[in-house]
Amino acid sequence: MTAVYGDFMWQATEHMQTAAHCSQQKLRKRPTLATLDAAQQMTKVLLRYLHDFTPETIGIHGQRVHLWDRVNDPRILLQEANRILHRLGDQVVGHPRDAHHLVPTHISAATLALGTGHDLLKTHYTPRSDWANALEHPDVQLALLDMVARQARLLGLVMEAVHNELRRAGLPFTSLYRLVNTLRTSGEATTRPTGPWGTETLAAVPLRTERAPTSIRPTSSVEEICTGIVADAEGIRAALPVESAVSGTRCERNAAAAAVIVHCAHDVVTLLIRRHIELHPSSDLLLRRTLRKSVEELDRVSKRWQAIRRCWARSVMKTESPAESPHLDRMVIRMGRLGSRDPEWTIKRRDLMPMKTPAELAPTSSDMSRVLLSMRRALEALAILAERDATGLITDRAALGIVLNPLVNASSQDDAARTAVIQPLLIAYREVIGHTNVVLSHLNQATLQAAAPTQCPGLAAEISELDRRRDPSVLTALSDSPLIGGTAPPRMAADATIKPTTSPSPTNRLISRSFSGADQQSRKPTR
Repeated sequence: MTAVYGDFMWQATEHMQTAAHCSQQKLRKRPTLATLDAAQQMTKVLLRYLHDFTPETIGIHGQRVHLWDRVNDPRILLQEANRILHRLGDQVVGHPRDAHHLVPTHISAATLALGTGHDLLKTHYTPRSDWANALEHPDVQLALLDMVARQARLLGLVMEAVHNELRRAGLPFTSLYRLVNTLRTSGEATTRPTGPWGTETLAAVPLRTERAPTSIRPTSSVEEICTGIVADAEGIRAALPVESAVSGTRCERNAAAAAVIVHCAHDVVTLLIRRHIELHPSSDLLLRRTLRKSVEELDRVSKRWQAIRRCWARSVMKTESPAESPHLDRMVIRMGRLGSRDPEWTIKRRDLMPMKTPAELAPTSSDMSRVLLSMRRALEALAILAERDATGLITDRAALGIVLNPLVNASSQDDAARTAVIQPLLIAYREVIGHTNVVLSHLNQATLQAAAPTQCPGLAAEISELDRRRDPSVLTALSDSPLIGGTAPPRMAADATIKPTTSPSPTNRLISRSFSGADQQSRKPTR
């Protein structure tokens, strides 16, 4: 099981609470001078957390600078506490220290847990992962500051409890009083009310690792399949963006797999609507209405992925084999098996997939929640794939001329020809991301509407965590890209079609035909 930041945060709190309890008890062995050394190390680690909010780290944590005014005062106080502890330590150099006493032992254990947790958080910035977006959300930042405040207050309680013992060792009363007051004040100055689910999101941040694809074995268990879908979605999100030049073959393969996954999701949601009618034929219409909206949007997303695949297939030379994408390939199989009764179904069989009955997919209404949430994770992973492929088109448009099919694009090295291919693709990618975001919103609502009351808090925290990991600037960058003229997203009228903004050409007409029908039955503007 992957380590998460919450493991270290709760462990540190438990150790500090134990240290505070032990310091106030009449133990046979009294706290010793080793408490000073442990407390100094603790303040150093807390200062590492606050340093992440300083203006000097804007290059890494650009969105945290607005909290600097709230961080500066407690940072100064903790620096002062660290200097006092350092001076006090110098005054007792050579004095015997019992490092095995319970109080310094627990403080050192809490320091180790906090330091390891801070290192875990830093793994998401080199290189940057989508968890960095969650860490920079204001609610999560306030939760992090609140954690620092709690640890500083607990350390102040410990130092206040051992105050008399340290005075007997010859340390000055004034310095000890200033130390206790500084620690307690820094804890109070850092405290801020946290936003909803901010602490839960912070606790869920995992260690940055390369996720190995999980093995697939024949199964019809909905729970096991959903667990595998979640693992595949996380694998896609954790994968580093491809550094090589834009690959039309890879983008075509991504679009083909995404179209299959969205089609399977469409079928599964349809089964859930039928099951809900069986369970509640005359009541609870709100969930049914939300699911039907999801089906309508999934149909639009599927058509756009198919249009993207056709465009890449017609415009790009097949000069290379696409690199393997094990997580995406496994997600295709698992999404198919989620709605299939065949435990060995794969995309290669190309036979008619026998569908589960609605009761087999979700015996009760509360069972729908886990199915809906796993599909939500899968669709969001596809949106991230679309963002990466679209970003590659913008940043590496020069390489696109190398892969264009000269039989279709006679002047493939010409910048106008490349732009003619890029424009409709970027528009389609933007619409895929926009409509997928609408689907995610509907699935969020449906997940909570179908859940039992006892499930709602945990599901709400998980949904909040997923929402905070998305980077909203990507869709804005696509909308503002000069390659599509900075035009507003096309209106989703029933007869709308994607039209290139440049003058007509054979290439433009071909690409326009590849997108024909992609916008049928669209009625909502892209968001």
